[in-house]
Order: sequence, then C-alpha cells, then structure tokens
Amino acid sequence: MSEYQWLPLEDDDENYIHLYAFVNLLQKIIFVVGLFLNLYFFYRVSKASCIHLNFRIVLFCAAISFQTMTSSHFILHLILDNTMNLKSRFLVNIFNLFTCHVHMVAIFSSALCMNMIAVEQQLATFFVLNYEERSGIIGVILMIIVFLQSVPTGVFYQHFVMGDDFKLNHTYNSCILTDIYPQVGLHGFSVALITCTISALWLLILRSYNKRQTKNRLNLSSLSARFQQTMNSDSNASIAPSMVGYAVMALLGLLVEGTRIYYIHDYGSRIDRIFIKLTFMILDGYGICHALCFLIFNPATRIQVYRDLSRLCGHQIDSYKQTRSHLETSQLTTETYFNQLYTSWNRKN
Repeated sequence: MSEYQWLPLEDDDENYIHLYAFVNLLQKIIFVVGLFLNLYFFYRVSKASCIHLNFRIVLFCAAISFQTMTSSHFILHLILDNTMNLKSRFLVNIFNLFTCHVHMVAIFSSALCMNMIAVEQQLATFFVLNYEERSGIIGVILMIIVFLQSVPTGVFYQHFVMGDDFKLNHTYNSCILTDIYPQVGLHGFSVALITCTISALWLLILRSYNKRQTKNRLNLSSLSARFQQTMNSDSNASIAPSMVGYAVMALLGLLVEGTRIYYIHDYGSRIDRIFIKLTFMILDGYGICHALCFLIFNPATRIQVYRDLSRLCGHQIDSYKQTRSHLETSQLTTETYFNQLYTSWNRKN
C-alpha cells in the first residue's frame, strides 16, 4: 500500500474518468451547500432563545461532528490531489495523519451525539416540571461523555486498524480507514443503523407522549412547566424526522459499502473512489437533511427562515398582516387558555 499512488494518472477505461469527474464535482457541490447551510443553522438556532440551552448544545455538537467528518475527508483529498507528484512526503503525511485522526474521532462523536439527542429529550420529558429553569449543565455533561468516549476510541481504532501500513516518508494514498478498508465503513454504518434506529423509535414514542401531554398541559403546576411541555412537543416534532433520516442515511451507506465490497476488487482505483464519493455524498446529504428538518419543523426557527427567504428574494414583509395575524392568534390563545383554566377549576371544585 505504501508504494501506491492514491490518484492514478492513467486509467484504461475512459468512462470511469468522466464518471469520476462528474461524481467528484457533484460531491463538492453538495459539500459546499451543506457547509453554508450548517453555518446558517448555527446562526438561526443560536438566536432562538426559546429553545432550551441543553437542546441547542447537543444539536450544535451533532452538526459540528458531521461537518468535521465530511470536511476532514474533503480537505485530505484536496491535499492528495495537489501533492500526488510531491516526492517529499513527511510533512504532508504528518498533516494527513492528524486529519485522519480528527476524521475518525468525528465519526464516533457524530453517532454518539445523535443518541445523546434522544437522551436529552428523555430528560426534558422526565424533568418537565423544572427543566425550563435548569441551566445548560445537562448538555455540557452529555457532551463531556461524548468527548471522553469518542476521542480515545477514535484514536485507538485508527492506530489499531492502520497498524504499520502508513509510512510517513513513502505513502501517497489516503489514511482514512473507510477509503482503504471498506469493511470499516460497512461496520460503521451497521452500528449506526442499529443504534440510531432505536433512538429514532424512542423519539417517535416521546413525540406521541408529549403531544398528548401538551393537550393537558394546564394540569401542570406552573407556567414554566407548561412552557417546557410545549417546547418538548415542538422539539420532538423537529428532531424526530432528522433521526429517521439518519437511519435512512445509515441504510443507504450500508448498501453502498456492501456493493463496494462485493463488486470492487481493485481498491484505490477510480471506480472504487466513485463509491467512496457516493458514501460521502450520502453523509453530506444527511447534514443538509438534519439542518433543514430542524429549521423547517421547529416553530421557533420556521418563521425566521421564511423571513430570511423573503428578504433574499427581495420581497417586503407586510408588517400589517403579520401584526393582525399575531393579534388574532393571541386572542384565540388567550380565550382558549382561560376556558381550559375555568374548566380545570370547576373540576377541582
């Protein structure tokens, strides 16, 4: 492996050259779109102060992990593309090896963060009576757990699988494990499919439960608890589609890696790299899905996204219509609230 150049300069099959160029360009476009959408996601969610800090922390860490995973792969291959004829490999490979470790840590942390989202939602449901008043310590603790698990596990796994195959002075190819060992990708997607399918099902159960509890939120003892119950329902509705999308992403990745193992025997060739690009197109696609699901399905961000799109398209927002609609909604909400309060009071008496 150490004598193999990662990008062969010649290929007998011209179709593979053109197909690889097309897939490579498409993957770069999806990566850039996902990068800018994630930046917008960070901005909008950070401005949504009604979303609990704990939830925002785990959302940010999950998005950062996914972006780091795809960005490290993108950067590494950009370096390999521009240094394939460079004979002095030591400094290049030092940076590449560091990038590979970051990539492997991000793989583990992304899967753990998605599961921690389900844990945070469970805690928000369990401590609904006083969760709104709690600080972000729960989110910080969850992310410390992710850090302590993903960093040593990722570093150890990279060294254990790579072994002595990567030579700092001679290697030309990638040191990202999923590039050179498709079995690693197959195992990773298998574990992600199992764990996050369980988390997705659990979130769907929580969504159904919180939806019922929201209808009866006036039975809760404080306004803070009622507010948190409403936020729990909104959070479940916005993150559950993303978790389902994660399970679908893992299934698609499993199919691509399985096909790669079954049909490709010349690892590192252009056709093999096409399958690698497809895998990371799926990962970048999920990053877009994760951001869009939350921005669209969460009421706290949906109206702001609509306003940003209107401004981007040059449309003026009719403040009169918005004010009128807001007043009508407030009056209806107030009337419904006091009617339910009156009914609840009569039941107690």
